[in-house]
Amino acid sequence: MNRNTSLDTLRTLSALLVVILHIASGYVLQGIYTANFDSHFQLANYVDAFTRICVPLFVMLSGRFVLAKVEEWGDALRNLFFRIIVPLLVWNLLYLVYTLSANYYFAGKPQWEAMLSYTACGQTFYHLWYLTMSVGLYLVAPYFAKRLKLMSLTRAATLSAVLLSLGMLIDFSENYFHYKLFFALNFVKYLGYFLAAFVLKDIRKIPTLLLFAIYFIASIAIAKTASISVLHGGNLYPYDYLSPLVVIASLAIFKLFLQVELTANWFSSFAPLTFGIYLVHAMPLDILNRYLNRHPHEIFQHSLSGMCLKLLLILPLSYLIVVLLRRIPFSQKMI
Repeated sequence: MNRNTSLDTLRTLSALLVVILHIASGYVLQGIYTANFDSHFQLANYVDAFTRICVPLFVMLSGRFVLAKVEEWGDALRNLFFRIIVPLLVWNLLYLVYTLSANYYFAGKPQWEAMLSYTACGQTFYHLWYLTMSVGLYLVAPYFAKRLKLMSLTRAATLSAVLLSLGMLIDFSENYFHYKLFFALNFVKYLGYFLAAFVLKDIRKIPTLLLFAIYFIASIAIAKTASISVLHGGNLYPYDYLSPLVVIASLAIFKLFLQVELTANWFSSFAPLTFGIYLVHAMPLDILNRYLNRHPHEIFQHSLSGMCLKLLLILPLSYLIVVLLRRIPFSQKMI
């Protein structure tokens, strides 16, 4: 099957942004916990804001290809089981063992209570929520794929807009009323993104410069509003994947890559490894952060040098781990 080089490039970019986001968010949270909103916090805040599009992009990339084909329920369930559920179970188990071991090594006890509380939310490590959420998207994909084939572009766009608005409303209410949707229903919030990928491919072209300008301005606004929100109450809602500015920025970048025609490039060649890098990177990053908490080093205390060094350490290491795992018959199916 011929690959879409533009979307492969976007897939690699999204994985890179995930790693950068998880690195930058550590410095943002450090500034919040210590009430130190200096230049180091602000730099991490801007990096965090510009990378917030990563998860919406992954959701739309999935929707772009999954909704393009109409599958029978049996085939869809089979693909769901092997592509999502098996990796979900294996990686949750792996991260459960890792976290208990790391807690024991760095803190002197496994901290079972905290782990059980975390596991009750459908994940054993912070980034695995995405796999749990994806189960719901893939379950309903055959239904929406059939419906969308029968809809006009206007009706499909309306449906996508309604579902995206619903997701934004749920996300806002979670922040305002301080509750969390049951994890098995979390996918409902992302249905709008999922369907938007199907709609955006058929919408007329928009000037590339305009789309990039929308992303740039929206990301600046995310950083500004997040900074104000933190200073006046500690709420991180502007960072949410379904906050209005993140939605605008994400749709703009996805539309941009849908309409550009890139040739095979260095970035696109890493696309088959992105799922594995997403799954793997959190562990070496956590080990490094735990080590630095015990043995602080000045160069990592500064957000600019710290983020750059962590990225230079974590990204190549994650890549090497994924390459090695892909050479093992069983594990290659998990990434």
